[in-house]
Amino acid sequence: MRHVLLLAQPLAPALGWSFALTAATGVLAGCGFAFWGVMWATSVQSHIPLAVLSRVSAYDVAGSIMVIPVGRALAGPAAESVGADRVLLFSSVMGVVCLAVMLAVPAVRALRRAPEKPSGADRAVADG
Repeated sequence: MRHVLLLAQPLAPALGWSFALTAATGVLAGCGFAFWGVMWATSVQSHIPLAVLSRVSAYDVAGSIMVIPVGRALAGPAAESVGADRVLLFSSVMGVVCLAVMLAVPAVRALRRAPEKPSGADRAVADG
């Protein structure tokens, strides 16, 4: 859902939408990002074994953070070269492509809530 809401954000200025509509896409993108953050953290914490959770989280954050400066460094020269509107449109198109690729992976599409494991206190109540 977050990805769908984020796709309109670069389209708004590229297509010359009004300020109000552009601002609305920012609000929707922010809501989508917040929702995605909660869902991602919940999925990682419930599906990754505790023994490797910190390592997986570290790789996730490092990988996510490392590409941000690369994208920002390339955005300026790309906009100078082909125009800011084309870079923004390309961003939206790539968002659609990446979303389609992710949804094409059966394990991603079929991910469900992990079964709950009772804690020690819950087990004592259930056993007693």
